[in-house]
Amino acid sequence: MPATQHSELSIVVDESCVSLREEPANLGPLMVFHRPTGLFADPVESAEALHIQLEQQVSGPVIYVAASYAAFTALHLADRYRSSVAGIVLVDGSHPRQSAAALAELPDDLSETQEISSFRSYLQGFGPRWEQSCAAVASIGSLGNLPLIALAAGDLEMPTTLPADIRRRLLLVWHSLQRDHAWRSSRGELRIVANSGHNIAQDDPAAVIQAIKDIAAVAARDIAVPNGQRRLL
Repeated sequence: MPATQHSELSIVVDESCVSLREEPANLGPLMVFHRPTGLFADPVESAEALHIQLEQQVSGPVIYVAASYAAFTALHLADRYRSSVAGIVLVDGSHPRQSAAALAELPDDLSETQEISSFRSYLQGFGPRWEQSCAAVASIGSLGNLPLIALAAGDLEMPTTLPADIRRRLLLVWHSLQRDHAWRSSRGELRIVANSGHNIAQDDPAAVIQAIKDIAAVAARDIAVPNGQRRLL
């Protein structure tokens, strides 16, 4: 899809994607959203804080670019304030089922090196706030036909001592979870970013920028076409 600029569209990036401001992508000014209480801020509270900020600083709907845990905020914002969101780009977004799905791929009889033990502990999650956030996101249903692109890492970091078949299954599980994010919208799309790790905004910023441009093109057409005449694009 060709890139389209529209005066009514603004682009908001989560602080985890702030490096995109340094890219010469002709996206125009980017507004950076800083989650109010740090890395694992409550996603519902963050969505409310962002909505208030948008009402004060932005005219018209926004494209929200959210990486990792910030995907939870993006999903809540789109669910609660649909008219304020023109589209979202999820950059290797966290998923409420990621811990259980990944742990299921690690057999009980796996030889436990220190590296693998640490990896297993990491997969168990990040405490009560994480579990509460996952439960809140799990309750979000369809986002209708919201323009949505889910970018997924093509080369996740995993212990080198993990057997190759388990590493392969874990990557497939992660891509399945990212596909689940894409399927929240009837116009959702999964894009696997080859050779990129979890931090896609730094590993392959061009992939993120292209996703933003493609979402902007569809969102601009949505704004231009009255609701009654709109069709799936």
